[in-house]
Amino acid sequence: MRRLGLLPLFMSLRATIRAHIGAAQNKPIEARRYFDLARELARDGAPRLIAIGGYSGSGKSSVAAALAPLIGAAPGARTLSSDRLRKRLHGAEPTRRLPKEAYAREVSARVYEEMMIEAGRVARAGWPVVVDAVFDRVSSRAEIERIARRPARRFSASGSMSIFRRGSRASRRGATIPPMRRPRCCWRK
Repeated sequence: MRRLGLLPLFMSLRATIRAHIGAAQNKPIEARRYFDLARELARDGAPRLIAIGGYSGSGKSSVAAALAPLIGAAPGARTLSSDRLRKRLHGAEPTRRLPKEAYAREVSARVYEEMMIEAGRVARAGWPVVVDAVFDRVSSRAEIERIARRPARRFSASGSMSIFRRGSRASRRGATIPPMRRPRCCWRK
C-alpha cells in the first residue's frame, strides 16, 4: 500500500519526460502544458477519509465516484464501496445481482470488516479515501470515524444523503438515513 503514495511521483515524472520531448521537438506550448501538469501532479495531498452513507439507491456510489478524482493529488482519492467488495467476495461480476444470502448479517460483518481494514491501510499510506456504504449500524459509523481520527487525517462524514433520486427504491419507501454525526470536517493533530 505504501507504493500508492508513489503514484503522483511517477505520473509527474512521465509528464516531465513529455515536457522534455515537447521542448526537444520545438513545441514550446506543449512542453509548457506538460511541465505545468508535472508540477501539479507533484503537489502533496493531505490524507483524508470521507465516509458516505445511505440506503441502496440513494446515490452514494455516484457521489463517491464524482468526488474521488477531485480529492488530493492526482489521480484522486481511492474509492471503497461495500457493494463492490461484497460482489468481489462472492466472485460475482459488478453488474450481477447477488442472492439474498449475500446480505446476511455475518456476510455484512465480513464486508464491513474488510472495508475498514482497507480504508485504514489506504489512509495510513497517506492517501485520501472515499468509503461508500449503508453505515446503518452505529458500530460501523463509529469504526469508520475511529479509523479516520488517526493523527493528521481529515475526516468528513455525510449521512444526510437527501439526494434520493425520484422513483428510486429508497424514495418510494420514504426512507430516511439513521443519524450520523452532522457532516463536518475536522483536523486532528
